Amino acid sequence: MKTALELFSFLGHKGCVNSILVNEKEPFLITGGRDQTLKFWDLRCNKCLFSIYFEKQSIKSIKKKNGSSSFFLLLNNSMMNLYTNYFEYPEISQKKKYNINYSCFDISTKGTIIIGTELGEFLQFNSNNLQFINKFFSPKQKGILKNEKTISCLIFTNSSDIFLSGGCDRSIKLWFCY
Repeated sequence: MKTALELFSFLGHKGCVNSILVNEKEPFLITGGRDQTLKFWDLRCNKCLFSIYFEKQSIKSIKKKNGSSSFFLLLNNSMMNLYTNYFEYPEISQKKKYNINYSCFDISTKGTIIIGTELGEFLQFNSNNLQFINKFFSPKQKGILKNEKTISCLIFTNSSDIFLSGGCDRSIKLWFCY
């Protein structure tokens, strides 16, 4: 068995770190956590450049919008934000609140956002304007595609039509969207 060597620790969050986003082109990363902060780190000097505080809103997940300098932020109060100016001081360009308990999300290469909910459902949104598109339906089940319990993680494969989900029911499921 191989081992890993820790190169550096980034310290600064006062609670659990829930999500990390790395910039592939620049030596920066963004972290978000339960301490209600979004932190922007410079990998060249291993320091936090600045933080953004979200009152009463822990950060669940951060994802980069493909082919752009924007990123999405999923907060615990059913808020989804789209930020521009990726590693300059970010500005909110879109902000939507839906009465849904989000648990995780991913963005396909085609720009579709799929959100997993605490009820085990999948919801589809447009990444350009954060508008709700639909719930996914399965013709076999004649109902909403569901995991038995909360969807804890999901990720698109290289194909924009296939994604995997992991649930609190201990399952990992492969989904095809058509």
